Amino acid sequence: MSAQLAQTVVFVGAALAVGIWLLGVRSFALLHSEPGRLRRRLRVRSGGPAAMAEVVRWGTAEGRRVIERGERSVRVSAPPLEVLLSLVDGVSGPVLDIRADLAPMRRRYLLAVGILVFGAAPLVIVGLTALLLLYAVPSPNAAARAQAFQILQCVHVLWPPLLLAWQYRQVRGRLLDPLADNLQALLDLAGAE
Repeated sequence: MSAQLAQTVVFVGAALAVGIWLLGVRSFALLHSEPGRLRRRLRVRSGGPAAMAEVVRWGTAEGRRVIERGERSVRVSAPPLEVLLSLVDGVSGPVLDIRADLAPMRRRYLLAVGILVFGAAPLVIVGLTALLLLYAVPSPNAAARAQAFQILQCVHVLWPPLLLAWQYRQVRGRLLDPLADNLQALLDLAGAE
């Protein structure tokens, strides 16, 4: 491999790495713009004391704990989120208002993605490019110049931010749906009694 070809490989690889890094920056920006709170309203059969007792019973089961309890509402810590459950009177009957606070989980994902995107990735891209241009490209040994393809190794620090941002969106979407379905089923059973 000639020195000119090795230099071209390094620059093309660095350009590809910068393109993937920009996708990571975009993922961070999208993750940062996600709302930290989710809300769902469910119609239930009964909004009476039996339904509230069922909500409180759910709030104290399986590692969850009740943080605050009102007459028709309860705040529950259900890691990784905090949920406020309120029985309110809607136009068409009782409604369970579910408000989930995802801010603590979102902060952890933002921290991890931010460290990888703005800390590790630029260091690896710039450092690996500089090392290859300083040592591999000018080498008189053709085998050493062939090490220019090692620029592709920087992908190992570029893909985890994309994976973490995708994982957060998946977890966020899958936390509230089963919670709402389970609570609606419990309250329907409480209302049927």
